[in-house]
Amino acid sequence: MLGAWAAQALSVFVRLAIPDVLKDEAMVPEALAEQVGADPDSLGRLLRALTSVDVVERLDSGGYRLTGMGQ
Repeated sequence: MLGAWAAQALSVFVRLAIPDVLKDEAMVPEALAEQVGADPDSLGRLLRALTSVDVVERLDSGGYRLTGMGQ
């Protein structure tokens, strides 16, 4: 079962339209933050949290991409 934190993280993820931006390519948090108008450090924390619930995955390059669940 997901906790309240996961529901809040998913809500922010959708509100910032991150799935739309990541649908075609992986991005590093700094570039993604610029695209969605978010703070890079905060967005990085959000993305790390979302990896724990398999919404995004972190690549060796430092970028993030959607998982099947994130799509």
